Amino acid sequence: MKYTRLGNTGLKVSPISFGCMSIGEPGRISWAVGEDNARDLIRLALENGINFFDTANNYSKGTSEEQLGRAIGDFANRDEIVLATNCSRTTRSRALSRTTSAGHRLSAAPTPCPGSTSRSPFATHERV
Repeated sequence: MKYTRLGNTGLKVSPISFGCMSIGEPGRISWAVGEDNARDLIRLALENGINFFDTANNYSKGTSEEQLGRAIGDFANRDEIVLATNCSRTTRSRALSRTTSAGHRLSAAPTPCPGSTSRSPFATHERV
């Protein structure tokens, strides 16, 4: 795999990212795959050089992040993976969690995406 730089960050990423919107709870959406199938797909992606994974706090109510985190923990060296987590819409029933303003994300929880880093065992965050 030929890698490219991610903007001016210095990070080397695969030119193909693995989007995780289809990972989560089968039945919630018709095209979602369960964890066993998701693990197979993630392992295959890693074996073929994909190191850039994209998920979000609202994909299958956060289970996409959970399943991706477990698979990366089992199949990859975390220092060689670029994990992008988007924060959008609500993942729970709290009315205040429905906004995506930067101010709300910083004040609503200790992380900018409420619950996001608690779902992924590899995520870290420093408040800016």
